[in-house]
Amino acid sequence: MRKFFIFSVFLTISLGVLVGCSNSENGVEEASEVASGEQLSSQQNIDTHEVVAVEPTDEHTCAFCDMKVYGMEHEMGVFTAQIQMEDGEHYFFDDVGCLLNYERGKDEQAIAKWVRDYNSSEWIDLDGSVPVKADIITPMKYGYALFNSEKAAQTFVDERKDINAVISSWDEIDHVSHERYMKKMGQNEEGHDGN
Repeated sequence: MRKFFIFSVFLTISLGVLVGCSNSENGVEEASEVASGEQLSSQQNIDTHEVVAVEPTDEHTCAFCDMKVYGMEHEMGVFTAQIQMEDGEHYFFDDVGCLLNYERGKDEQAIAKWVRDYNSSEWIDLDGSVPVKADIITPMKYGYALFNSEKAAQTFVDERKDINAVISSWDEIDHVSHERYMKKMGQNEEGHDGN
């Protein structure tokens, strides 16, 4: 009987070890699958940030020039622009030239860019907007109003001869903002040389 009891204990321990090892191996596989799933889920969260324009708060300043960014309710808010990065972060700009200059020399590109429609102050996709150059005061004195359609831009041009309104292009805005950028960088370099 004693031999049977020892054999039973040995058999129980052996089975326990075998089952435990089997569960450990499965546990490792399951843990690996869970880790992979969490990694995939985390990657999906990065890739699936909701791409949507948001409103700036009173605390936001221009990500390029550090000047005040105006909200929709302010008369200068119609010139506010924003970008959204891959990580979901939004950056705001007081004028469109600042948005273009912010992106110069950056490794990370924006996944979305918005400007305000001059007529409604609603956010519109930058690439679909139509710029009009006019003798208007904008926060950084670029002088561009942006519209949600060619028709709206042309109506503004036709109705506002008094401020020399003309349909422009994003290439023109980019050229003007690049010149300012180079001038600013030159001034910064001169300032560092003089120290």
